[in-house]
Formats: sequence, C-alpha cells, structure tokens
Amino acid sequence: MYKKCLYTSVLRAIAKVPLLNAAVQIGIGIACQGAAACLAIYNGAQTYAVTGSAKAALTSAAISYASAQVFQKIGGQFTKTTGGFFDAGVKNGFRHIVSHALAGGVISKVQGGKFGHGFFSAGLTKGLTPHFEGIGGFDVGGYNPAEAIVASILGGTISKATGGKFGNAAMTAAMANLFNNQRTRLENLEKMQISLLRKV
Repeated sequence: MYKKCLYTSVLRAIAKVPLLNAAVQIGIGIACQGAAACLAIYNGAQTYAVTGSAKAALTSAAISYASAQVFQKIGGQFTKTTGGFFDAGVKNGFRHIVSHALAGGVISKVQGGKFGHGFFSAGLTKGLTPHFEGIGGFDVGGYNPAEAIVASILGGTISKATGGKFGNAAMTAAMANLFNNQRTRLENLEKMQISLLRKV
C-alpha cells in the first residue's frame, strides 16, 4: 500500500511541474530508444494517478502513442538534406514545417485545447529547429537531450504566448523532436554506416 501511495504521489508531483514532466518523458523516450509504447505507459499511469480514471488513463496513453507514431511517420517523409525550401521531402523545409503544424493542431484539439495553439506551437518550433539542432554537442544513445529540452521549452512558451497550455505543448514539442528530428537523424546515420560497411 505504501509503495502504491508513493508511486502515485511521485507521478502527481511531477505532473504539477510541466517542464519537469517534459524532462522526465524525454529521459524515458531516450532510455527506450524512441519506443512510443514506453511514453504511452508513462502517460497512462500518470493520468490515472492524477485523475483516478481508467478511461482518462487509456485515452492519455492512446494520444501519447499516436502522437509519437505520427511524428515518426512525418520524419520518415522528410529526409533530404539538400534541395530548396519548398521542395518535397526536404528536412526542415516548408512542407515539413506545415506537416508538424497540422499534426500539432490536431493533437492539441484531441487533448481538449484549440487547434490554432497547437498549430503555431508545433510549426514555429519545427521552423526554428535548425537553430538549436545538436545543441550542447553531446548525446545519449544517439539522442541529444538538450535539443529535446530546448524544443520543449520553445513549444510550451509559444503555446502559452498564444493563449494555450504550456504543459501539453511542451510535451508535444519534445515528442516531435525525439520521434521526428532526432530519430530520423539517427536512422539516416545508421543507414550511412551500413552503406560504408558494404563498400569496405
């Protein structure tokens, strides 16, 4: 009983500090090597600890998992590092940014917020990504936690400035960065390494 109470108390305490909650989820995402299921379990458990509702917990877990999958799929469509800003498939290009903005808007709406808040938060954060990509110069298992944290703060701040919620947008921005920008970068690096090995 004590362990159960401690467990729920910790999750509730973390939930009260949006930036801390985002940082914890970034850590979980990196530890699980970008596995969406890990974050879905965490979000479901935390929602249950806060609300006591199994339905709300399942909904939260489903949204978390779907969001990660959506951003991962988007990342897979924009892998070109050369080309014009408006060209198809260009990473951090116009179409990539718009895809993030639309996904952010839909996720915000599903979470009970407004489409516009999520749209601008996700879109602007993605558009600014090249300015902080790889920040800090270190990584953990191929993922850069500092980059994800900057994206999280930026996404949350933009949402708050436009009248939305900091917490939801901060987490969405962190997931977008981990599952889209960083995972795609890691997968491209792995493909490059495999290609080089085949030439040896």
